[in-house]
Amino acid sequence: MLSWAPGSPATRYDLAGGFLSDLAVTGDTSLATCQAEDLNITSWTDTRPEAPSGDAYYYLVRGDAVCAGSYGSDSGGLERPTPAACP
Repeated sequence: MLSWAPGSPATRYDLAGGFLSDLAVTGDTSLATCQAEDLNITSWTDTRPEAPSGDAYYYLVRGDAVCAGSYGSDSGGLERPTPAACP
């Protein structure tokens, strides 16, 4: 189970993620997909099969109370792309 601290003023959360191998190749989160939308709790269970051997999943969470919110910035200071399915 994945859990996170609540963020004020957020009351709902979107969760996106992808494979670490994709993150390593692209250097960004452009291949992330929406895993859950409008969660009203601060935890989520990933029901996907285990990642392939040698790979792993990564996750990004954002609070919905933020108008046109983002998934933050990468280590270079650039805003992470928002997965299309998590508007």
